[in-house]
Amino acid sequence: MTATALAGCSTGTDDTNNAGGGGGGGEREQIDSLNRNYTVTEDSWKGSELALPNGGTIEYEGIVRNGPAVDFYVMTSGEYSHFQNQERFQYLTGVSAPDTTSVEVSGSVQSGDYVFIVDNSNMGAASPPTNFNDDAVDVEVELTLYE
Repeated sequence: MTATALAGCSTGTDDTNNAGGGGGGGEREQIDSLNRNYTVTEDSWKGSELALPNGGTIEYEGIVRNGPAVDFYVMTSGEYSHFQNQERFQYLTGVSAPDTTSVEVSGSVQSGDYVFIVDNSNMGAASPPTNFNDDAVDVEVELTLYE
């Protein structure tokens, strides 16, 4: 169960590479992106830290290539600590997609630090099957941050 920075999304790593960017006369400026294949074991999750110091747009596509439905969540870093502790948590409904195998999302968020999560646990809406197998899930994610 890990959360890693956007540009370094491997288990147990916290590589931060958040590029800043100025406003662009009405044009959105891409400030970071992530293209990853996650394997998420049953009863766990993988996450990536997202920093939008001036607010912006989070866009992502996710598809489960193998395994059960998962939850795609975006939450504040403060709510992520509740999630990690298996407590009740809140997520941003406009940029999250619970209990699905395929998603395409685009939404605006205020300035702040967020965490993007692929959840294969029973913490959210989707739950792994109770078949006594380790139902790992293979997920492809393409995520882009715009200012």
